[in-house]
Amino acid sequence: MLTTGISTNRVPGPRSLIVLVVMGIVVLTMVFVSGLAVNADSTEWALMAGTVSFLVMFPGGYVYDHFYGQELRRGV
Repeated sequence: MLTTGISTNRVPGPRSLIVLVVMGIVVLTMVFVSGLAVNADSTEWALMAGTVSFLVMFPGGYVYDHFYGQELRRGV
């Protein structure tokens, strides 16, 4: 297990919370779209929903960590 030696249980600050909420809304929307696409036998739309989710979560996680780290350092 990789650890940094830092542990925190602080809630996210305003910027990181916005990123977290937006990522959650996009992914939940894409799960809904994917379900509709599978129900309509539209493989292309189901794959598109998965791709959008990945493209939001992959850089979004980095952005969230970056903002959260800044907020922890500033004491927000």
